[in-house]
Amino acid sequence: MAASSNSAAAGILDLTEGGLPTSAGQSELVCSTIWIEGRATPAALGGTFETVDPSTRQAIAAVSRGTAEDVDRAIESARKALKGPWGRMTPQERGNLLLHLADAIDANTERLASLETADTGKPLNASRGDMTGAAATLRYNAGAADKLE
Repeated sequence: MAASSNSAAAGILDLTEGGLPTSAGQSELVCSTIWIEGRATPAALGGTFETVDPSTRQAIAAVSRGTAEDVDRAIESARKALKGPWGRMTPQERGNLLLHLADAIDANTERLASLETADTGKPLNASRGDMTGAAATLRYNAGAADKLE
């Protein structure tokens, strides 16, 4: 993988610095940014909304409230990426990024599954299965990336 791809993957796949919500107290999480242009950035209007654990009816997170302006920024960013480094990556490099993401999901399965369970109310084992399935799907698509170009 090219050096620029490695640094891009490091920023995208860091689930400890802005990739996952951070603890704001004993049980509440805060995710005050959205992901645009390859980095965590505040929403245009800066607002948040609560997401509630359906099994306890307790607020579990304050999540950044994106707006149409944020969607437009994200679309523009994606268009730029296709004309920039992402568009210049080889299919193999893109596949390698998907493999890194799958590895990051595997490394954080318990944390991600716990968040999913709190957000949806589904059993923890089902959320673990979702994480395993997501990582497997990414690996499958990574393998196909250089076969479909």
